[in-house]
Amino acid sequence: MILKLLYEYGKIPVISCNCCHYRIHGNNLSSLKNKESINKIYEGMLRAIDCYKDHVLYSKARQAFKTAWFSALAYSNKGEALKRLPQLASLSKGFVKRLPKLFIPNVLLKH
Repeated sequence: MILKLLYEYGKIPVISCNCCHYRIHGNNLSSLKNKESINKIYEGMLRAIDCYKDHVLYSKARQAFKTAWFSALAYSNKGEALKRLPQLASLSKGFVKRLPKLFIPNVLLKH
């Protein structure tokens, strides 16, 4: 959605308030516990981003998604995060900053 807005309208201002809320429950596809759900969400997001391959921010958006995905997995499913490390890793500042999350027990992490 962000890429589409940028593509259509150029730079957009950032607002500091919540614009929407969503309900979290045990059956959310995005709970990142179920391997099938993990794969569906990951592949769907990459397909959505890939619609904008010709956009100047495409590579940055794809890398930002992979970094955020790794961060979420490192919190909720460390085994899956470790397994996907070769697929998601980069030398970006954001990724390197989140890498230690994989090795820190969840009770010590803020979500």
